[in-house]
Amino acid sequence: MSPMQGEPTRCSPGCRTTSSPLSATRRRCRRCPRAAPIFWSSNSCPFQMIRHKDNVYATQFHPEADGAVFEQRIRIYKDHGYFDPADAARLIADCHAQSVTMPERILRRFVERYR
Repeated sequence: MSPMQGEPTRCSPGCRTTSSPLSATRRRCRRCPRAAPIFWSSNSCPFQMIRHKDNVYATQFHPEADGAVFEQRIRIYKDHGYFDPADAARLIADCHAQSVTMPERILRRFVERYR
């Protein structure tokens, strides 16, 4: 993950900008509206998190997902052309090896703010 651009989001104050979310997005946004601040960006997905106006957020990662959730998705989609089925065990191990905490914190803060 590269550092955040634009202003800090109200839903992610104090979150480390170098945190990496787990992402399984094959199709991604290639252009972002000029008025939408970009909060997270990466080499593989330049618009991980953006905001439109005051309170409409879009993410291209899964703030609710951890290694166990991605393991389930890998097993479900193993034979559907998303990746080489021979890579499934390695992908599962890679997902479990990641320490992913910032997306969960952002999701929690989003719920606290907008409930």
